[in-house]
Amino acid sequence: MKWDPDALLDRGYDVMHGTGAAAAMVDGLAQLGYRVGRDVVIGPPGSGVLLPHEGDFWHHTDGTFFAVPPRWVIIEVLRADRGGALHVFDAASLARELDSGTIWYGTELGGVFTSVVTEIDGRPCIRYRADYMHACDDPDRLAAVHARIARHAATSAIEIGELPPSSCLVTDNWRVLHRRAAFTGERTIRRLWLSPSADIA
Repeated sequence: MKWDPDALLDRGYDVMHGTGAAAAMVDGLAQLGYRVGRDVVIGPPGSGVLLPHEGDFWHHTDGTFFAVPPRWVIIEVLRADRGGALHVFDAASLARELDSGTIWYGTELGGVFTSVVTEIDGRPCIRYRADYMHACDDPDRLAAVHARIARHAATSAIEIGELPPSSCLVTDNWRVLHRRAAFTGERTIRRLWLSPSADIA
């Protein structure tokens, strides 16, 4: 199975179905100079695998607490019963509006002081995860960012839906926010973070 990353590079996300989809995406991104830096399984309560959020996991980007967040995120569905529908929206057009001031993005893994939009390797990088964000200077500016993201999500989010097993969603983690609806049945996913080969988070 082969995968062409052109759609991903154009619109910031892509979906692929079938056994071997995740491996094909990893191979395709490897051709562009990226490799897997983190690979975890996320499942429902009692499954014994990582579950950072059981309920609705609202629009966010991954790895916001790293100096350089992963460039690409692959979500592979391993087991699907009910719930866990995926949504995406491209926030690139908002980059000039998201003036947050300095934010502390912190977790038990550490954190960084930075802003919602930074430039990395000549490209804008949007990092957004509301529960990790703490204003360092002006809370009103951060509140305005949250409000702008919410408005854009309400009108621009695309529902990918409840993908069946062996299906994958890949996103450009520097511009596309993704959301996972609440699990209402057994659903297990695998999440892969990819970064430039010389810069793994």
